[in-house]
Amino acid sequence: MKKTFPYIAVQVTFILSLIVSLYSIFCFVTYEKIPGTVTDVERYNRGTIVHLQYTVNDKAYERTSEYGRGKSIRIGTQITLWYAPKHPDKAICVRDFAAYYCLAAIMGAGLYLLPFIGFLIKLSNKARQKRENK
Repeated sequence: MKKTFPYIAVQVTFILSLIVSLYSIFCFVTYEKIPGTVTDVERYNRGTIVHLQYTVNDKAYERTSEYGRGKSIRIGTQITLWYAPKHPDKAICVRDFAAYYCLAAIMGAGLYLLPFIGFLIKLSNKARQKRENK
């Protein structure tokens, strides 16, 4: 059991990370598009924060969101927002799935490659034991 524990722990970690990344992708895919207006801009070393105003079902909302590092935007600019239909007060202005797709691909590959690597390690250990026993 002690020899297989690290492999099992890594597999469980891969599976949990894959579930989290796929759930995040699913949540963002269900978001709906809506126009919004930038009402204020705050620039920091770590990125730009924008204050947004938008309307969903005739109700006005205000939201603060990260806009990205090194990106320039002016007050009054019309931008596309995405909001959760069940929570229209939770809107975002940047919807970038690249990181989630990459994480899901790495986790998926790990689920298939890790057992194979473990099998190769087990074979090499058996071969080493045979050599040592001769």
